[in-house]
Amino acid sequence: MINKEIEKRVCVICNMENESYLYDNYIDGIIVNGEYICRHCEKEIIETSVEENKYDDYVDKIKVVIYK
Repeated sequence: MINKEIEKRVCVICNMENESYLYDNYIDGIIVNGEYICRHCEKEIIETSVEENKYDDYVDKIKVVIYK
């Protein structure tokens, strides 16, 4: 049987509170250096081209998380 829990977390990229689902220790979204990134932002980061303006914003936000 799958153990499913719902937790509220704040995404470090969009600063939105999200309900994240925890399935047997697998979280909906990702945790980087102890910080939560929601599934939507994770998808946006992956799909953003280096030519897009928002690319640099994502890089800056991720640097803060990695080097905290």
